[in-house]
Amino acid sequence: MSSKIKHKLLEGLTCVYRIISVKPRVGKTSLGVLLTKELNRLGVKPVIILQTSSSILEDIGDAARYRYAGATNIVISNPEELVMISEPMESLEEIIEDLPHYTPLVIAEGFKGSDIGRAIAVIEEPGEVDLVAGEPGLWYIVSNDLEAVEKALQLGFNALLIDEAEKLAREIYLDAVTQISSAITVEPSICGMASKHEVAEKLLKGIITPSQCIETRGIKLIVNDKPVVLDYKLTNALIGVIEGFLKNVLPASARPKNIRIELKQE
Repeated sequence: MSSKIKHKLLEGLTCVYRIISVKPRVGKTSLGVLLTKELNRLGVKPVIILQTSSSILEDIGDAARYRYAGATNIVISNPEELVMISEPMESLEEIIEDLPHYTPLVIAEGFKGSDIGRAIAVIEEPGEVDLVAGEPGLWYIVSNDLEAVEKALQLGFNALLIDEAEKLAREIYLDAVTQISSAITVEPSICGMASKHEVAEKLLKGIITPSQCIETRGIKLIVNDKPVVLDYKLTNALIGVIEGFLKNVLPASARPKNIRIELKQE
């Protein structure tokens, strides 16, 4: 597991929810679409990762011709969207690691048996409750069948009808905020906010990113032996000045891990 994965998953800064089932065509995509709509209403735009056994290139035409000719990375762009096709990745960890930007919330359809994130199992009948009970990270069981939901509840599982997707989206929102809040180790005042909950909500909604706030915690300003608290904007500005100065006085190969500056004024 790379350090990037450790940062994103183990520190809780990316929250992953897997929609799984024991058989195909039971409504995983329908549930995922409903959750996406409701999360958007809450101000959250999740990244969607779909696991499929069919060829992605079947209906893409010209891109398929390049792929079969030996191209390993293809970008398709038009005025409305951009699609990237690259070499396949086997694990959910690798896919999340390769995302081009920080992602606070991922909905992954598939990846049954993965130990990443929380699992939401979609079932069709009561007998399938036992089949999903051992799923790693099982969090909710969802079904169109009322008897299946009632059985899951009787066995102590969280369970809802698919029609209650709005409630499940709210649960995801609150759970993600809690996960991210628990992962924040800096004082929220450094981020210019009153609480870790506020920081977590702004991270979840994409208003701020870790690089703008909690990842700048490695700098301390001490004046007359007393620490001075800087918000993230001032911290980033100070780091930028120091890094710019060091580039002019150190060789390009030198990358200091610890920097100490002392300024004494008479």
